[in-house]
Amino acid sequence: MQLETRIVMTPHFEKRAAQRGLSADVFGFVMNFGTEFPANGATSLTVLERDLPLALRQCGLAREAKGWVIVQKLGYLFTCYRRRGASRFLRRKQKLPRWARPCATHPVATPAWSDGTP
Repeated sequence: MQLETRIVMTPHFEKRAAQRGLSADVFGFVMNFGTEFPANGATSLTVLERDLPLALRQCGLAREAKGWVIVQKLGYLFTCYRRRGASRFLRRKQKLPRWARPCATHPVATPAWSDGTP
């Protein structure tokens, strides 16, 4: 059984997407292939070339999607914007050094003292 994830576009998101020229194709590409960056209780999605399948790295849509950031929280899309160096900006926003960012193959270990005991 597959769970359905419902995505709701807020009026603010729709307004910003129209103002900034986010096409439906680029939106779908970022939502499908974007890398998540959690920050300030929300999750930002942006396309990282290194995370794309080899066949998609040089396609025109991947080049268009590069730099777009979509901000979501709990299935609600809040805003979108385009920023040069988006991944660097989002890593800084996380306030984690690059080497400490968790990934699927090497998750960050939780310190023994994090449960409140000295």
